[in-house]
Amino acid sequence: MLLDVNYSQEVIYQIVTDRFKDGDPSNNPSGELFSSDCSDLTKYCGGDWQGIIEEIESGYLPDMGITTLWISPPVENVFGLHPEGFSSYHGYWARDFKRPNPFMGDLNDFTQLINTAHTHDIKIVIDFVPNHTSPVDIEDGSLYDDGDLLGNYSNDQNDYFYKKWWF
Repeated sequence: MLLDVNYSQEVIYQIVTDRFKDGDPSNNPSGELFSSDCSDLTKYCGGDWQGIIEEIESGYLPDMGITTLWISPPVENVFGLHPEGFSSYHGYWARDFKRPNPFMGDLNDFTQLINTAHTHDIKIVIDFVPNHTSPVDIEDGSLYDDGDLLGNYSNDQNDYFYKKWWF
């Protein structure tokens, strides 16, 4: 649903989903992608859509006067680590724009987040950045369309990837 919204009148709260609250530990990544105590800020810490839902339902976000939540990109990101040890907890290394990030929940969880927010008169703004895909250093920059490989940096028959750099 599109709304005619004057965002200058909104109280917007920006959430990097992984850093907010772990509402469902069962969807946390395992192994080298995850820092269970969040001591390694380059890894996932477990925040998810269920955690946001809980903080809406508890009154925490509504009681602050929040009228809009701006959440980090919800799409599936790469599952590997960058060679320098970084994970894609931030959401900006998309590999499939048509699938949800499983470490934040599934599509039902995402739908529940939207519905819960709307029940509390809170709008959701999705940080969507189609120019940010997986780095070439992870999965060769592979780009998927709902699970089907479209191409990657080394095999880019459709010219999806911009390969000219001026710096």
